[in-house]
Amino acid sequence: MNFYNQEEAVRLINQWGAAGQPLIFIVDYKAAQWFVRAVEDIDPDEVLYNLDGFTNNSC
Repeated sequence: MNFYNQEEAVRLINQWGAAGQPLIFIVDYKAAQWFVRAVEDIDPDEVLYNLDGFTNNSC
């Protein structure tokens, strides 16, 4: 799992957001490590999410 620093993560979030690319990001409480992925690139073996029914969990 790759993490980004805040500057790199914010750049990606802004870039993908401007392009309308769905993404998910998770940040630690110190804002030191950011996980940022395009939804289509998230491996369900690595990260599972369920955001009010928007999910990558097929179970």
